[in-house]
Amino acid sequence: MKMVNEIDFSKENEINFQSLINLAFRNKATIIIFSGIFLLISCIYAVLSKRVWEGKFEIVLRSNNSEAIEPAGFASKAKMLLKGKTEGVSLNGVNIPTEIVVLNSSSVLKPTFEYVKNERIKSGLDVDKFTFKDWKKGNFFIDNPDDTSVLLVRYRDSDKKLISQVLSKISNAYQEYSGKRKKRQLKLSTDYLNDQIGIYKNKSSLSLKNAQEYAIEQDLNYFFLFDDFYNKELVNNSYENLYNPLSESKAPKENIDFEIERISAANQIKIIDNQIKIIREIKDDIDKLSYIGSTIPILVSEGLPQYLKEVDQKLLLQRTKYTSKDKSIFQMEMERDLLADQLRKRAIGILSARRDILVAKKETYTRPKEVILKYKSLVREAQRDENTLISLEDQLKLISLENAKSEDPWELITNPIIDKRPFSPKRKKIAFIGLISGFISGLIFSKFKEIFSGKVFEISQILEILNDKNLKYVEDGKSGELFLSSILTRTDKKIMSLIDLNKNNYESCNSIKELKLKTKIKLETDLKNISDENENILIVSLGDLFAKDIQNLKMILDLNKIKLSGIILI
Repeated sequence: MKMVNEIDFSKENEINFQSLINLAFRNKATIIIFSGIFLLISCIYAVLSKRVWEGKFEIVLRSNNSEAIEPAGFASKAKMLLKGKTEGVSLNGVNIPTEIVVLNSSSVLKPTFEYVKNERIKSGLDVDKFTFKDWKKGNFFIDNPDDTSVLLVRYRDSDKKLISQVLSKISNAYQEYSGKRKKRQLKLSTDYLNDQIGIYKNKSSLSLKNAQEYAIEQDLNYFFLFDDFYNKELVNNSYENLYNPLSESKAPKENIDFEIERISAANQIKIIDNQIKIIREIKDDIDKLSYIGSTIPILVSEGLPQYLKEVDQKLLLQRTKYTSKDKSIFQMEMERDLLADQLRKRAIGILSARRDILVAKKETYTRPKEVILKYKSLVREAQRDENTLISLEDQLKLISLENAKSEDPWELITNPIIDKRPFSPKRKKIAFIGLISGFISGLIFSKFKEIFSGKVFEISQILEILNDKNLKYVEDGKSGELFLSSILTRTDKKIMSLIDLNKNNYESCNSIKELKLKTKIKLETDLKNISDENENILIVSLGDLFAKDIQNLKMILDLNKIKLSGIILI
């Protein structure tokens, strides 16, 4: 037991739990009555309340249940199909929020609601205020556990037998609606592609015709336009160009044939000019001249480069035997020079003749810049239109394959089940809430009862009225005796005055029995006789003392500037 207690005034706004416990113990009978009444009422309510049962099933959505068929998405899918890669091909991903909205829509649930409404009418229930909105909000729930592709569908109803039938109808209705939606989307896509194919057939035919007519008009070769158009590389890449009208077709020929021939002739003319220049600059280098002559087929067939090389080798051999002034050496040098000069003239003549032919060919293939640009534009347009047409036809084939599929848009992974225990009412929970409510209500009632009684039940109330946070208080008994003895040892005052506001606590106070023999103790029941010359101790009995008596004491103490030495609780 504590000898001396003090009140902590630093937490005045916090709940004094000890006071609540004391309040509960003081009024335990009242609180028990309130708790019992509330518990009884909650139990009656729980028993009489209509039971609500819950049934549920789980479905997993499949990715081929597309929300919308986007033409741009068909390119890669058609490409995969053509390559034989069919695994993992789907029209679109699963949009879970959209599927939840679909399941909650009136298109799916309204027939089931009408069925439930008719069943209630058969059971004799009033359905005048039974609306679809209220029914869906209070009875039908959809959850998406852990953001997966699995949906948990739950239905609640007071008719346990009706739940399984309702869940079955919801499952069938969603399946039927999803199938209709998918077929509608495929039909719209098919119609769109058929219209576009018709447009691009005419457009491709017209653009090809324009290119051919312009080629004939300008004496251009048009037979090569689509020679290799259906090669594998072109088919594989045509899809990517479908929805990008500015992209260039990867056709095998990006330049026109006559343009290639003209450029080739011009390049060959430059090569011949360089060869003639080199031949003319060669003087005494027989090996170099023989090599260049060997690159000209006509000279090779005539044997001039080889004969010149043989003469030069014979001359080299003769020089090892004779001097440079020898007649045979002179004759062979003359023969070599004549052959070299003949080879030089013959090579220049052949190259010049070849150059003239190439110049004529270049002039033949030369067209005005405007003609070339226009023809290239017409060719590109024809190729692009043909690419688009092929891609649209492949997409139509893909749609046909998708339309032929008969897969369900979702899979039922758990059969509809009904919980063994009712969803509501939670009888134990209701009873517990009723018990807690009764306890709190009894506590509140007891608090107000004490407040209206005007009595003081807590020492904190006395200290608050006296406004003395340093005032000590002890309980009657040994602690009180020690407390009073400690006061006497440190004071010069000879009389201890006990202030008894209840006027009946003095005789029952055990703390002063031994002290009566050691010092003079004076009992004061009249507040007018309180003096500062004595050690003034307040003895009170909580629950019997009125707050107004403490207020009167406070007033007397303040007027006479008297200070209490402590409080003893009887």
